[in-house]
Amino acid sequence: MWRQVHSFTEWLLNKYLARYLSNVNLHQVHIGLTQGSVELENLKLREDALENFNLPFKIVDGTVGKLVLQVPVAGLSSGSLVLCLSDLNIRATPYQGTEYDPVKEEEQRLAALNLKLEALEQQIYQKLYAQSKSWLSSFASSYFTSMIENLKLVINDVHFCYMDSVSVA
Repeated sequence: MWRQVHSFTEWLLNKYLARYLSNVNLHQVHIGLTQGSVELENLKLREDALENFNLPFKIVDGTVGKLVLQVPVAGLSSGSLVLCLSDLNIRATPYQGTEYDPVKEEEQRLAALNLKLEALEQQIYQKLYAQSKSWLSSFASSYFTSMIENLKLVINDVHFCYMDSVSVA
């Protein structure tokens, strides 16, 4: 079961956090997972991390001081996966490209559709996987699904610095 939990955690970090963070060390994940908690420090926020949210600013640089992923070891069936982010430092500037760009809008629309498609594919895969495997595999699949459904996100200490030409001058 631990092998599946480890694989699932690596997949989760790669699938979702790699979109936002650029230097996730999966070796640290392997070491910390045996204790039920993974702690990563000083992660770099990707400059394009928030582009899909259509915000009026862009990230110049940013860091996540500490990321803690708590995997429920004791309560396998009822536990929640807890993701804690703390000491977020984000430096941003106004988004200069405020003119309408139909190509970029289409790219964003396609990216959103791809995310939905990936989620649907994952659901179909899980259903097929559960049907084709033994009771133990079915149990593991339902366990991972319940962990994702019970995901708790905790964010503490966000420092946001917005710099434009008026405030800098």
